[in-house]
Amino acid sequence: MRNFLLNYCPYLIFLIVICEAILLYCFIKDYQSNKKEMSFYLILLTAGLLYDASILALGFFLKEGTILKTLSYFRYIFHSLLIPLLLLICGEALNLDSNKKKLIRIITFILMLIGLIASLIMKIEPSYFAGITRYVSSDTNPKWAEKFRSVSNVALIIPVIVIGLMKKKYYFFLAGFLMFFFSALAPITGNFDLIFFISMIGELLMILFFYLHLKKNN
Repeated sequence: MRNFLLNYCPYLIFLIVICEAILLYCFIKDYQSNKKEMSFYLILLTAGLLYDASILALGFFLKEGTILKTLSYFRYIFHSLLIPLLLLICGEALNLDSNKKKLIRIITFILMLIGLIASLIMKIEPSYFAGITRYVSSDTNPKWAEKFRSVSNVALIIPVIVIGLMKKKYYFFLAGFLMFFFSALAPITGNFDLIFFISMIGELLMILFFYLHLKKNN
């Protein structure tokens, strides 16, 4: 499996880009028909993941330089702003009253702000893998920023899993569980160089099952 991923990683990333573009279109159509807030949040989240995957796909063509570095820098900014939307998605799944939704929005805004600061001060450097040039976080970045990014990426998935189980929303549960599973899969198997790609598979499955959850509850 590792050799397969190494040999076909760029092509698989292009496939992920296509799949995420299709899902983004589906979320837009869903929002146009029902105007649900969850659909709107999922449009933003999917657009961010699509941008992320597209820049990685561009790394197959573009080499180290200002253009790819700038585009990659925005990858981290968008990621820090959009991943906290998972809390708002959870709030919609719980059908909370306006006061509780307001509290979740405040918490989400605080996480976005901290994530944005962490992204703005970070330095990135080129890395090369399976024919792809991508920019990764530098070892010189502040430890708190790196810790916040890594912890928040995992912690924000947990409410999705818990709510899915509590409310017996199994597509919702699978969205969180598969994202969590694929995020942990690379470290568990020792394939640290494949973390970015295996996590992308988890992201695709996450938004796929969010879409299935939406369709089931329309």
